[in-house]
Amino acid sequence: PSVTIWNWLRGMGEAANAKPAERADLGIAQDAVVFGAVGRVLAAKGVSITALETEVSAGSMSGERMFRAQVDVVLPVGISFYTFQSMSYTIDVYRGRIQPEKHLGVVAAYVAFFPQLVAGPIERATNLMPQFRQKHRFDEARTISGLQLILWGFFKKVVIADTLALKATPVFSLAADGTIPAFYDAWTGALTYTLQIYFDFSGYSDMAIGLALLFGISLPANFNSPFKACNVIDYWSRWHMTLTRFLTAYIYNPIVLRVTRARMAAGKPQPRRGKMTAGTFFALVAYPTVFTMFISGI
Repeated sequence: PSVTIWNWLRGMGEAANAKPAERADLGIAQDAVVFGAVGRVLAAKGVSITALETEVSAGSMSGERMFRAQVDVVLPVGISFYTFQSMSYTIDVYRGRIQPEKHLGVVAAYVAFFPQLVAGPIERATNLMPQFRQKHRFDEARTISGLQLILWGFFKKVVIADTLALKATPVFSLAADGTIPAFYDAWTGALTYTLQIYFDFSGYSDMAIGLALLFGISLPANFNSPFKACNVIDYWSRWHMTLTRFLTAYIYNPIVLRVTRARMAAGKPQPRRGKMTAGTFFALVAYPTVFTMFISGI
């Protein structure tokens, strides 16, 4: 609740700024880095984190003693996607792409819309918040579509993903115990785990989209048959599409824009079609890509 209220007040504070064009880019960058760093920690979704490992001098002839402190952190369910939604609203208000919402309930509904909190899809404030303002009536066709998606997602998760887990889990448990699996078992475990992750994740996304439809809310598709992709770029454009769009809009593009402006001000050459120096490639492609992955925890 405190984060939701903070976002609401932050947006209202931006409304008092009479010159949106003069809003400091530094604030956007700070929010992106802070929320992105928090997302990296929360994306682990584990309940136990070894947090501290320090060396403390004992002040004696025995030398230094090692102390390991283990901190157990219980993370709220869906906190990563809650953070993404909060970040989207705050930055869109900064950029003037959405008017600050005066109703706290609408902001709370956006950042904590429960169907998408567990596994997405992520939807930007400019597309989702207006839907909470609309009046919704019972729609038979929409309800049937929602129920179909829920059942299909449930089938993918329980029947397909959980069945694949029966093959993948023993192989990884064997490796965790220090035993090297046989060639066939190793490949079987790797392939079944890959498919398990896909059907698990896409199943949750289908159920979220279907559940949202029951409330009259439309969420974007999150997967588009990624294993039909022809190359790596095509694969990433099909896998967790809403996260890719989110990272591109809020982290990657601002970095590229800032670097491009800095290079133009310094009189450095800009990239041309089919022609790019090593320095230009590093500044405009490699650096933004690696930094975006680092911030997002990929």
